[in-house]
Amino acid sequence: MENPDTTTETTDKPNILFIMVDQMHYPNYEAEGFDKGIRDILGFKNMASRESNAYVDNYPGFMALRKNAVVLKNHRIATSACVPSRCAMFTGQYGTKTKSTQTDGLFKSGTDENFPWFDPKEMPTIGSYMRKAGYSSHYIGKWHISGEGTTDLENYGFSDWDLSYPDPHGTLPNNLGYYRDYQFRDLATSFLRRQGLGQPYNIAHAQQNAGIEGAEKPKETPDPWFTVCSFANPHDIASYPGLPGMVCDQRVEHQPYTLAVPDKGTISELAESGSMRLTLNKSGLDTDKVSASPSWAEDIKANNKPDCQLDYSYKMGLCLASGAGLTLAEKDKHNSKEAVSREETLASAVDYTLKTNVLGMPLVLTKDQKLASTSFMQYYAYLMSEVDQHIKSVLDALDESGQADNTIVVFCPDHGEYAGSHHMMSEKWSTGYEEVLHVPMVVRFPEKYDVKSDPSGIVLKQIEQATSHIDILPTILGLAGANVGDLMKEMTKNKEYGNLQAPVGIDLSSLIKDNDTSAIKNRDGVLFINYDTITEPVSLSRSMEQLGQGDITSFEVYLGAVEKVRANTDGLYDAEEIKFITDGPVRQPGYVHCVVDTTGWKLVRYFDLNDDSVESQYELYDLNSDITEQNNLVTYNDFPTAHKSKGRNSEDTKLIEKKAKELKKLMDKLEEKML
Repeated sequence: MENPDTTTETTDKPNILFIMVDQMHYPNYEAEGFDKGIRDILGFKNMASRESNAYVDNYPGFMALRKNAVVLKNHRIATSACVPSRCAMFTGQYGTKTKSTQTDGLFKSGTDENFPWFDPKEMPTIGSYMRKAGYSSHYIGKWHISGEGTTDLENYGFSDWDLSYPDPHGTLPNNLGYYRDYQFRDLATSFLRRQGLGQPYNIAHAQQNAGIEGAEKPKETPDPWFTVCSFANPHDIASYPGLPGMVCDQRVEHQPYTLAVPDKGTISELAESGSMRLTLNKSGLDTDKVSASPSWAEDIKANNKPDCQLDYSYKMGLCLASGAGLTLAEKDKHNSKEAVSREETLASAVDYTLKTNVLGMPLVLTKDQKLASTSFMQYYAYLMSEVDQHIKSVLDALDESGQADNTIVVFCPDHGEYAGSHHMMSEKWSTGYEEVLHVPMVVRFPEKYDVKSDPSGIVLKQIEQATSHIDILPTILGLAGANVGDLMKEMTKNKEYGNLQAPVGIDLSSLIKDNDTSAIKNRDGVLFINYDTITEPVSLSRSMEQLGQGDITSFEVYLGAVEKVRANTDGLYDAEEIKFITDGPVRQPGYVHCVVDTTGWKLVRYFDLNDDSVESQYELYDLNSDITEQNNLVTYNDFPTAHKSKGRNSEDTKLIEKKAKELKKLMDKLEEKML
């Protein structure tokens, strides 16, 4: 007999678990960098067998993601870095519409009243869309779309984030992925087990018994759920070697500017005010066969690259080191028995910042650049094995909870990482290189879905078409069987948002599930933009006016370090390179628009968003023949023109000119359509 106090609605909608990691690039190299076995696993490439790959036990989580999975092989982010990219993923809009174009930290304070955080009153997130589609929506882990004052995400369309607070970013060691990802794993596995044990039914039953106003009847068949599980690592590479060295301080060849992969079973240092020690490198990952990026020693000037790139290769590292330099100088001042002036403290902070062979950044200023670049890449591969164990725990909990047979799992990072490529760059700003843009994107289906992939995960269905992070929102809605237009009509009717616009990406769900190319047949390429001026404060002019006043800022230290490198008084630096470095932040043109077409050609435009008189500079690459992007085929003047190269025949020149014009036309088209 039916219980009148319960509802018995049934649903065939799948649950959707969206697992994210931070700062993981697609391992694209054919040689060097990660060893082949690691490349095959982290790139979700086809393998001959489990036994043929020596690293399967080091990455069991990534191996589990492969089961009955579909791989978007040519997937790229829409924008960088953390804040703009995540905002694009979760709103389906570029920063030109969300106004979220900057990442806080370093010289930009998220508490600055002018910092452009996303406003949830303006447009919905994917969580809000999914709620409209009949799902419950939940968020666990790193968010990084709003500031530290955000303690829950209900206004952003998600429940259950309060125990993930505070967001794991900034320079506090406790916010390293090493520590926080254990917490996020536990929250995610607990959520899955609560769902599997009928806790939503239990809560509704208790609320009904208590007579709570608005309480819903318990549902024998629960609503489908959409849950984001967002891990921080391998983002710890962004603070290499300093902060990760506080977890485990092992060095390569005893060089202080390196950080060695911990030996198997090494016990970590404690988090501040903590009592739990972690066991590191549990799987015993051996990175001896991991080498530096194939472009680590690239001569950027000789290779015809835009001006901002050499600037960035020095300045990003100085930007990262300036905070540590200031901290050390202020510590000396505090411990000094004599008065220390502001000028003396600033000079000391600059000197500390330039102790690169201690602080480790920038890689280009270390005494053994190849060792520094190799160690960086090895540690990067290791951090992926650290987050892997948490991915595996979540997928195991999904299985144990009895929900795996009705849950689609989506996996991707927010953006990539240079990892020492292109003249020892680190982080993810100021260019359009593949190390930043190209990321793994995988959709794992329950076995009841016949998606023409391998249930064992050895040979995967690989989608070759060009796809983008801007497609994620409409695609997840498509996997949920929701119609974006219908959801928007309801939102418009209720006047829920101030700037509601249709997502500019494409619903790829039919392509992924059924190989139906109709939705993507008219796509000529994908667009990437970067407006994130990481080496500048929120207001550059205001900060420049305040130099020398009040407390010393890390920006002031950075400026002093750049100037001291440029002066090169002691002849410590490469004079031929240093003469091209400018003062201040990374030089203009440094804003980036990039298109990658469906045939593997890429055009990148560098421009100054604030000064039209600055001529644009360009790069053109054929990724089919130049996957490491060391051969810029065009000169970097105001319109892409074939670069004069010895040995190039007239037919090749004509092809380059033709592709440059085609891609510039495509760029103009996508800018008008999407921005």
